Amino acid sequence: DSTRYLVWGNSVAQAKGFVDDTQPVPEYYIVNAPFYAVFLAPVLLVFPMSLVAAKIWTLLWGALGLMLLYRWLLRFADPSVALAAVIFLAVNPLMLVISTEVLTEAAFIALVLSSFLLAERIESGDAARKHRILLIAILSVIMLLREIGISLVAAFAVSYLFRKRYKDLVIVLVAAGVLFGIWTLRNTVLVGIPADNQAPNLKFFFGHFVTPPDASLASELLTRATINLNGYFGETGGSLFYRFPMNLMVSPGPAFAGVSGLIANMNIAIALSILALVLAGIVIDLRSSRTSSLRFLFLVFYTLIILFYPVHDIRFQLPLLPVVLFYIVRVVEALRSALAGQGKRAPFWVAGTILLLISVPNLLCCYEILRTNLSYRWAPTEFWRTSTADDASSNYFATPWSEMGKLVGKHVDDSAAIACSEKEIVPYAPQFKFLEVNRGVPLPMLESMLRTYSISYLIAAESYGNVETFEVSLSASSRFRLEMIDSVAGLKLYKVNSRLREPAIAPRTQTLTLSTTRASDLMQLGRLSLRSERYPDALSFFTKAREQYDRQSEITFYILATHALAGDSLEAVRELPRLYASPSATSFIPPARVFLYAMNELKRVRSAPDNPGSSDRLYDAARTVWSLGYGRQAYGLVKELLNRDPNHFVGLLWGWHWGIQLGDTAAAGVYLARLRGIDSANAVVRSFTAMARIHGDLRRAAAPAEQCRLHLLLANEYEKMDLPEEAFDETERALRADPGSADAQSVRADLLSKRK
Repeated sequence: DSTRYLVWGNSVAQAKGFVDDTQPVPEYYIVNAPFYAVFLAPVLLVFPMSLVAAKIWTLLWGALGLMLLYRWLLRFADPSVALAAVIFLAVNPLMLVISTEVLTEAAFIALVLSSFLLAERIESGDAARKHRILLIAILSVIMLLREIGISLVAAFAVSYLFRKRYKDLVIVLVAAGVLFGIWTLRNTVLVGIPADNQAPNLKFFFGHFVTPPDASLASELLTRATINLNGYFGETGGSLFYRFPMNLMVSPGPAFAGVSGLIANMNIAIALSILALVLAGIVIDLRSSRTSSLRFLFLVFYTLIILFYPVHDIRFQLPLLPVVLFYIVRVVEALRSALAGQGKRAPFWVAGTILLLISVPNLLCCYEILRTNLSYRWAPTEFWRTSTADDASSNYFATPWSEMGKLVGKHVDDSAAIACSEKEIVPYAPQFKFLEVNRGVPLPMLESMLRTYSISYLIAAESYGNVETFEVSLSASSRFRLEMIDSVAGLKLYKVNSRLREPAIAPRTQTLTLSTTRASDLMQLGRLSLRSERYPDALSFFTKAREQYDRQSEITFYILATHALAGDSLEAVRELPRLYASPSATSFIPPARVFLYAMNELKRVRSAPDNPGSSDRLYDAARTVWSLGYGRQAYGLVKELLNRDPNHFVGLLWGWHWGIQLGDTAAAGVYLARLRGIDSANAVVRSFTAMARIHGDLRRAAAPAEQCRLHLLLANEYEKMDLPEEAFDETERALRADPGSADAQSVRADLLSKRK
């Protein structure tokens, strides 16, 4: 997300509007809330595409948030108490990390605190007209900064409703709704949602991620909330005050190790103490402040949203910290006032000592983060080599993208398009076009994207156990092979070559030499077994890999896929919550849901084979499995369908097509004969008949020019049937037969232009 905001902010600064023009084809759809790009535009106008400048700008937003927190707390507490709370927040590691990333949380906190402060001024009667206008402006744009800003809008709206301030209620709802509606119209209707992109958050929110497709929405939301609550509690020990990002520290010193161990042993006590203080603070606030409902409602609405949201991320909790501190400050101030009423006053040194003691764990953590970060910046390549972290997120943060940017500039022509799973490379090679491809994309879609955008190079990053992004999927490709050009610190630059045009190097055949202990080899063996329908072997290999890296979402995804293809619905569904709770799982959840859909369809068919529509459901399941890249399994389902219903016309069509694609010409011949017997005049049947003759001619053709001509005839037939990948395959084979063919080049270029 950091790089996306940087790209969009740079685009806004250059008066291009909201567009990602770092891709092969400019992308106008904005997947995140857009307004932080507007906030970044002023600094990027002066320092174009500068990640450092954007980070400094975000840090200033974090500093503004601290100042606003102090001003807000001053209305309820003594300056010394308010300052202590601000200092405690300032040294929180989560606050430090998020305020130095190009993310929206720091600005979001600043706007939330501004709205609370303005609400206090308006309620006390010392607000000018400009303050009221500023509050309406904040509530109008907060959902365009982060969609979860709806929690703040809802808090104000419900508070106004309870207090019968109907005019203010209408103004807030209209202002926020109109702006958000205009943006939604622009983004989803006028621009449109690309097929390979995430749906808008509202639709995304109500999808199935942790339950089967036929489960109720209530079951889905309850399961999400349970998983998120367990995950957040496990990551923080129940306490936001001591959130230690271990993946940002390498070999922390004994002082931090000792203190963090002590905190871990006390986490339940700390969590319960904080909860008690917050509850007491809520009671005090509700009894003594007319604006208390705003804060309480925001806390409730925001917490519910992050619990129900289908993405688990610890940074979502950061905006809760100022509110939690506010309630604790209310308790401390009440105690201080009670002591003062009895003529007692806690010595300053006592309060200072307490603040220092409770801040020591966070100060040590901040030191370790800064130490690690400085080591990375001084020598990024050496840092990566000496790092002992084996977690995917640790490797991710240690990856020296700046060094890969240098290699890209050295080896790649400026006109070439490059595929990569991460956008972090963009600021370090801004003259190139990069296609971002998520790690969970099925092989057929990945192959299609590489062709559609004329990708010449691919950057792969090691994620865990020497497993590279796209390694498991692309190793099974019959269309592409990768040729390594250069590498640096876990990043590899590959040239993308066509297997169909350049068949000299055969597909990978080293199955017998793969290790059964290395994670990368275990994943390869598991994928080979899975594609060969040897499900017990596949599960064995994937399970061994997970024993080494138990939080890797990719491994869990393949275990789920294996259970689904094997028909073990119980185990497949059990893996879904585990996948959801894994780090960086977002890209694997959509294909996992597709696997579960196909599995459910098969389960329904096989439990009631005589029900009307069972053949069509079996056909749908086969098409779905084929789209996921498992042709052998899909073909087996079509065979099952045709055994049940020998004259299922659509099943026969795809049975012939897949039989040809997989080399089963005998079965394909049987299916074609049935098709001709049912409807020989059908346009598709006639095309298949012609293609069968061409395939026969190809087997007899010896001259390269004749082979090229026949492949182009096949390409033409496939194009007429709207099978673009197969049509493109035939042009590649035509060029393999006759590399100098102008006709083949022309047909290939024409097909490519239609794809874009």
